[in-house]
Amino acid sequence: MSSLESERSRWFAEQVQPHEPELRAYLRHRFPHTGEVDDLVQESYLRLLRTPNPGRIESAKAYLFATARNLALALCRRPRIFSPEPVTDYAVSRILEEGADAAELLCTKQEIALLLDAIDNLPRRCREIFILRKLRGWRNVRAKWAERNT
Repeated sequence: MSSLESERSRWFAEQVQPHEPELRAYLRHRFPHTGEVDDLVQESYLRLLRTPNPGRIESAKAYLFATARNLALALCRRPRIFSPEPVTDYAVSRILEEGADAAELLCTKQEIALLLDAIDNLPRRCREIFILRKLRGWRNVRAKWAERNT
């Protein structure tokens, strides 16, 4: 580990991480409808760690909270294009078995192929989270991921 990485790790451990419980409470209170506090905290950490020169940040806490707030607001503004309900094999088979004519069946198969291609083209971690949340119905991906990898 280089001295720059070591300094960044020390800064993060001393200046950022101690604020996590307070940040989680703030996000739950201020944005109760998102239900994605874990994801917001992790994305905020990632953005802080990608900051070119964190030593120039006067208040790591203020920067962390502002970053998390902006991410939560962006999440609220993002249109809901997916249903929060998980897609099950039954739902997919029901679509295909409703007695549709050949044109409808072909269109449905093409839509499913497009969806699968779009999922395959997502970045690896994003694809994993998408599959766990939307296809398997996991709400707390981080907790399930930890259970799965222990």
